[in-house]
Amino acid sequence: MSLLQNSNAISAGGDYEITDSLRFRSSASAYLSTTASTAPTSNTTGTFSFWFKRSAVNSTTEQWLFSSSITNRMGCYIGYTGASADQIALEYFNALYLVTNQVFRDPSAWYHVIFAIDSTQATSSDRAKMYVNGVQVTSFSYAAYPAQNAVFDWMANGQLCRIGDCFTGYTGRYYDGYMTEFHYIDGQQLDADDFGETNDDGV
Repeated sequence: MSLLQNSNAISAGGDYEITDSLRFRSSASAYLSTTASTAPTSNTTGTFSFWFKRSAVNSTTEQWLFSSSITNRMGCYIGYTGASADQIALEYFNALYLVTNQVFRDPSAWYHVIFAIDSTQATSSDRAKMYVNGVQVTSFSYAAYPAQNAVFDWMANGQLCRIGDCFTGYTGRYYDGYMTEFHYIDGQQLDADDFGETNDDGV
């Protein structure tokens, strides 16, 4: 399910071109919003995948790439929030919190990000996986994994979903940059090979 649709094209490296990019301007309070109208097949397992390219770096507040909430704040953000300036953070209320050690400060670079969740896994670190540009992230400045069989309501029927901003007391923390190919795959924990491949130049 792709949530971004636009005729603009971007270059993602080499001679490969990705369509459907959107420009988000924080000064214009730009974001996309929808309300889920059907129940997911799984409330323990799913995968988010998207490309982003930053425009504003070293901002004074975090920029939310996406979020969803009925009662519990869930989402992904980048930028200043405590010790995580220019790092990517994924959180789900008190159940899940991952913050990369790696920083993402290049406004000329496109980054591909995957969050793959399956709380039924026996090993805690297998329940939430992050990939950036095809490589699994294993070094985090903070890592709190969900309990086994934890239930998530991120795409539940009636769930409020935003791309480029946050819900639940954190509204107005807009993303500033480009984004494309935003997908949520219900019921599957996928990895980088399911969304792309490396060309002969290592891109």
